[in-house]
Amino acid sequence: MSLQSVERNLRRALLDPSFHRKHFMTDHALPGEKHGRLLYPQANTVNAVERLVANARMQRKGPRSLVVRSSRQTMKNDVDATVICRLLHRYRKAGGIVIRTAPSYSPQLLNSRRRIEWMVARDLLFHASGDPFWRYGHMLCHDKVEVHLLSGSRGGNPEGATASLLLSVDEAHRFDRGVFEDRFGPMVAIHNAPVVMYGIAADRADLLYEHICANLKEAGDPDPENPGGRMIDLPTVQQYPAEVWCDLLPTYRQHVDLRERRLGADHPAVLTNYHLMDIDALGGLFSAPQQVSLTQGSDARGMRLGRYETVALVDLAGEVEDAEEVSSEHGDIHARNDACAVLIFAVDRTRSKFDWPVCSLIDMAWWIGLPLDDDEGVPAFDTVKGRLNGILGRYRPSTVVVDARGVGYGTARWLGRNYPGKVVEYASTASSKSEDLYGFLGMLNAGAIDVFKGDGSVEWTEWEREVKGARKKLSAHSLIDLLKPRRKLGEPPARVDLIRAASYLPRAVAGAEAGHFLDAYVERDDPYSMERRAPEPILDGENEVTVAGTTF
Repeated sequence: MSLQSVERNLRRALLDPSFHRKHFMTDHALPGEKHGRLLYPQANTVNAVERLVANARMQRKGPRSLVVRSSRQTMKNDVDATVICRLLHRYRKAGGIVIRTAPSYSPQLLNSRRRIEWMVARDLLFHASGDPFWRYGHMLCHDKVEVHLLSGSRGGNPEGATASLLLSVDEAHRFDRGVFEDRFGPMVAIHNAPVVMYGIAADRADLLYEHICANLKEAGDPDPENPGGRMIDLPTVQQYPAEVWCDLLPTYRQHVDLRERRLGADHPAVLTNYHLMDIDALGGLFSAPQQVSLTQGSDARGMRLGRYETVALVDLAGEVEDAEEVSSEHGDIHARNDACAVLIFAVDRTRSKFDWPVCSLIDMAWWIGLPLDDDEGVPAFDTVKGRLNGILGRYRPSTVVVDARGVGYGTARWLGRNYPGKVVEYASTASSKSEDLYGFLGMLNAGAIDVFKGDGSVEWTEWEREVKGARKKLSAHSLIDLLKPRRKLGEPPARVDLIRAASYLPRAVAGAEAGHFLDAYVERDDPYSMERRAPEPILDGENEVTVAGTTF
């Protein structure tokens, strides 16, 4: 090959990102292919970014913002690393600064650095111009051009940096709006440098949604407030939902199909991560089909034919002082306090739905404001510990997941001492509560949950009210939380204690050990009967252990 041909190919590589990727980047083939290439969504995005940078450098009028939304694991970091490598080549003599930021230093910004280093090591163009080097741990330098990696976390202090070529924002849907507007937005002011934001859909209250709506409105889109679920190829908006990638990559189609079958097509994680559908930050927790699954059963309460493992889910609350209209079974249902909720599920591990065992709700208990124990002469049946002893002794669960926050801490410790090896003392956090709810919705969509036939009891009526009225709140960090139903005139105070307890089910079946089963046929015998009966023992191997070690 002549020197002229080499120079011609080098110039073409600097102008054409697809030619650059195919002929000058090694070990970068897609699954099932021998040679690396840019898929058309990637090529469109790289070209759009480079046009913005070139227009800004030439001081041409036009947009200075680009929003890139692409479904999960579709190489957004790869695209950004490609852009950065090409800017290092194209502006190494003229100079300039690129700022790359992410909501956190670890792992997001570290992942960006690893991807940039990986791309640089495989780019043969650097063999001609020399390898870039790191300075001060966060600056990648190549002659006169620099790339600064700055964290967007709340504790960071990135003020003072200036972006003259580009400001690149990773995971913009998770980026704190106040941090961005106060610390990063002004970085492009002097040179009017463009801003490119990468991410996925979220809750219509995130930074990325705000910018995509503004860009679509400026571009004359007929429906700028609803960008989700469609492919968009504009100079200021690049959006590629899962359907685009499924047509390009068979392996990706298999992944998305599996996620939809396991979680359900209407699962918030599927809608936002893959189909790029912006969902309302506030809304009903359960869809209409899900409500049907949770309120319409066929088997009688407390009855199961066969040998099934059982798990108990317990959400605790405190005592109501000076309670009025007290029911001997349910306490003061008109008190505004949270309720204690206990759910018993039979777990059939011989049947599974997308790796979830089939779980059947066979009994529940629900009361408000009962005292913790009988120190004041209260009958044992009318105490929290007495109720728990009764229902746990009746069903002998292999695993008990109990809320160990706040007022529940002491009772959870008491259960842990008296049911050794069976109790999970669960102190939930915002992140773990979100994980619980996502897991429960996944089991529900997979068809792994069913319920007993409604019997019109007070606790069943409360269950139906919570199922139909429970609401969700989605944060900009894709965390989901449970909100109480809107209270209707004349109804008792709104609660979600039964649903909160039910959300512990994925945690219970994941941690439960097979081997503790109900005997062949269980008939419902109200564990809260006023009859004073001794607690039933739990058979653990050959040893007989008295429930809680106490006598009523």
